[in-house]
Order: sequence, then structure tokens, then C-alpha cells
Amino acid sequence: MDETANLSLPYIMPQQAQKFVTHNEALRDLDSLVQLSVLDRDLVAPPPSPTAGDRYLVAAGASGGWAGQSGRIAAFQDGGWLFYVPQKGWRLWVADETLLVAYTGSAWVPVGGQSINPAPMVGVLATADATNRLSVKSNAVLFANDDITPGTGDIRAILSKAAAAKTASFVFQDNFSGRAEFGLTGDDNFHLKVSQDGSTWRAAIDVDAATGKVSFPANAGRELLTANRTYFVRTDGSDANGGLANTAGGAFLTLQRALDIAACLDLNGFDVTISVGTGTFAAGVSVTSPWVGKGTVTLSGTAGSTTINSTGNCVTAIGAGVQLSVANLRLQSSGAAGIEADAGATITLGPGMVFGACATQHIRTNGQLACVIAQAASYTIADSASSHWYASPQGYINASGVAITLTGTPAFTTFAVADRLSLINAASATFSGTATGARYSSSANSVVNTASGGPSFLPGSTGGSSATGGQYL
Repeated sequence: MDETANLSLPYIMPQQAQKFVTHNEALRDLDSLVQLSVLDRDLVAPPPSPTAGDRYLVAAGASGGWAGQSGRIAAFQDGGWLFYVPQKGWRLWVADETLLVAYTGSAWVPVGGQSINPAPMVGVLATADATNRLSVKSNAVLFANDDITPGTGDIRAILSKAAAAKTASFVFQDNFSGRAEFGLTGDDNFHLKVSQDGSTWRAAIDVDAATGKVSFPANAGRELLTANRTYFVRTDGSDANGGLANTAGGAFLTLQRALDIAACLDLNGFDVTISVGTGTFAAGVSVTSPWVGKGTVTLSGTAGSTTINSTGNCVTAIGAGVQLSVANLRLQSSGAAGIEADAGATITLGPGMVFGACATQHIRTNGQLACVIAQAASYTIADSASSHWYASPQGYINASGVAITLTGTPAFTTFAVADRLSLINAASATFSGTATGARYSSSANSVVNTASGGPSFLPGSTGGSSATGGQYL
């Protein structure tokens, strides 16, 4: 054997003449290969003015003075190029890339490239720690699709959390103080929130995961409903409660509080039911503005057990576009009406309504296009009033097809009054029980329509009257 096994350094043989030649050759090879570092690994031909000791990793497609030496180490020594075949496991520093690579036997790969998975921590110009196991300091970070393997042409960054109540988000900071965050923060809905100081956060955008509907909590000032909602009112409740639980500690105390809270919502196509418990409520309610967002609001008591006993109107709706539905309530007033719709408002009667004693009317419209609709619903008249129906001026009461039960022979001055271009439609309505008083009064170009029910169709003990263009049909 006349050379070493790994670097092929020549031995000085016994009785060899000019031993310095062999010795110097070995030193030259050592100088070229020990602490191996190259200036570049992308050249295919020698540089024009190399310096003694310069080394290169010859790129594929070598030409000129490096022809046929692709993949070898080229070292400029004693005015010429020496070439070395790399061996598996050699390490090489690439100066222009500031990169340490190792030879696998077929390719040069970054040192650590085969063992970084998994790596407990990675820091790029920064120190990673147990919390931030990947830490990067850079003016920019680039993630590009894989065009080497090749990949699909797609790229996707994924954040996966353990459960719905956890958080998967991006946080933007100013000098390490939070200013904005978006993602799944505490649930599976998408949230975007902002902060002025890193401690107080305000929701800017919410996207419901189930429906995809978007709300802007900070801008709208209204909660956007994403499902039907029920508020509860009880005689042992409190208006300081949230109204969402049917308990003394959860329900509202007053009906008006529940309606006022509903007026702060964006119904967003959903319905609100105000479920009223048993007992008597002394204060009436009023609605004066249309609901925001398409949807209905229904004030519904416990059938046969919920009473509004007011000194004023029990239920009032005022204004164009204002709508309210009522059901399962007993209404009685010592000073005014049971129901009054004014100035274009509409009140719809649902099932289970009972009208007790009222100082003026049970059902009244007051103003142009005011409307009370009891179509296809049954209800009970249990006590007296000056009138049961009173439409004026230009009002509309529709009781077509309604089954009305009278108990205890209530007394009315006039059962149905239509005045000043108003319409009461009682076509196909049915009545059981009796009442006293005049049956109807139609005046000033108004109409009481019974669809040819005849003069005794409406409850009462005396006939009716028509005057100044009023009609009874």
C-alpha cells in the first residue's frame, strides 16, 4: 500500500529517492482538503484570476479547464488545478452562501437537513424558547409553493387548535403589545378584534361558523341574531337580569323591558318571543319604532294565567311599519283600551287572547292605516267596554273568520264602531254568547262588513246605525 485509505495521501517509501516530492504532494493534498471550504459551488468553468489556495465545488456541466470534473473539489495549487473526488460524509463550507453542507454519496445537502425533523427549537437571528419554539427576526418572511419536488402549485398555512374553546389566531403587535387579532378565538366562529393599548379589546367583525353571516359589533351597536330567541318575564324577575333564563335570577320583571331589549336587536330574519309567566302585570307596553331586520316579535303569556291590568292602554303600537304580535294574554284597563294601533302600526292577535273590562275600547285603531288583525284566531270577550271594536280615523280591523266567545253577557255602548273612512271586516266571523248594547255604528264613509250577515250578526241587544256615508254590509 503506497497511499492512505481516506485522503489517498502518498506514503514515503523505503529507499525512495527525492522523498520531499512525495511529502510535498501529501502536504498539498492536506492543504486542499483539511478544513474544507470553497468559495462557490455554482461555477462550471475556472475563474479568470484564481489565487493560490482557492477552492471550488465544480457545478454540473463543467467546461474549459474544469471539463469532466463536475461534482469534484477544484483546488488552485502551485499555479494549477487539482481535483478531488468527494467521499461520503465530507463536510464543506460554501463561503458565498454561508452554508455548511455534507456529501451523502450522491448529493450535497445542508448539514442538519436530514436531522432537523423533529427539532425542539429553531431560531433565525433570534433565540427560540419553550414558549416560542420557532423564533425569527427578519424584515420579511417568504412562504412559496413547492416547485422542486414538484408540488401541486398550492400553498396553505394551517393553524390547528385542540378544541372549540381554544384559540387559533394571528396577533399583530406594536413593540410586543397587541393591536389586532383575527382567527378562532375561544370558539369556532371567526373573529377580528382590535386594541388601542394591548389590554382592552374591541370586536370589529364576527362571522358565524354555522351560517356564514357577518356582524359588525362595534359599528352597528346592535346584536345580530343568528337564531330565534326567547326572553322571559316573571313577576319575581328583575329588569337588571338578562332575560334569557326562565328563573327569578334570569327573567325580566316588566314587559316593557323585554320589548325595549328586542328593539336593540337586529332580528336578521329571526323571531323573538317574549314569554310572560303567570300573574298580573300592572303596566301596559308600547312599541314606537319598527324592528330592525326582518323578523317578528311576539308578546306571549301563559294561556289563561297572564293578565295585563293597566290604568292606560294595555298594548300600544305607534308609527308606520311598527308591528307587534300578542297571544295568550288577558287585557283589562281601568282608564283606556286593551289594544290600540296608531298611525300606521299593526298589531296581530294570536291565540288565547282574553279581553276583560276596559274603560274605553277592547280593540282600537287611531290614525291612517293603523291596523289590528285577528284573522283566523279565536279569542274571548270576558267583560265590558264602551266598544269592542273601534276603527277611526282611516283605521282597519280585520276579524275575518275569527271565532269569538262572549262570557257573562258583557255590556257595550256600541259593539263595533267604524268612523271617518275606516273599515271593520267581520266576514265569516262567528260569535257565541250574548252582549248588551248597540251592535254597530258606521259613519263618515266607513264600512262595517259582515259579508251579508244581517242586522243581528254582531253581538248586542239593539240594532245598529249608519250615517253620513257609512255602510253596514
